[in-house]
Amino acid sequence: MIAKNQITNVKAERTILMDQANSPYVAKLFWSFQSREYLYLVMEYLNGGDCAALIRTLGGLPEEWVKCYIAEVVLGLEYMHDRGVVHR
Repeated sequence: MIAKNQITNVKAERTILMDQANSPYVAKLFWSFQSREYLYLVMEYLNGGDCAALIRTLGGLPEEWVKCYIAEVVLGLEYMHDRGVVHR
C-alpha cells in the first residue's frame, strides 16, 4: 500500500469497517494488525466469491437473481448513506 500511496485509503476503509461492525450489509472485521511489511485484516469468511465470477461461470444471470442482487445492493447503499458513509 505504501508503494501505491494508498495508506490513507486503507486506514479510512479499516475505520469504516470498524464503525459498521453491526451492519448486515458489510463484511465483519474482527481484528487488524500489522507487521513491518504487511497490514492484516481478519474478516468474516464469505463463501462464493464476487458477482463477476458468478456471471463468468454461468454466462449470465436469470432475471429473478438480478432483481434480488440489485435490491440487496440498493438496501446496502441506503443503509450506509443513512450512516454518513459514501461508497466510492
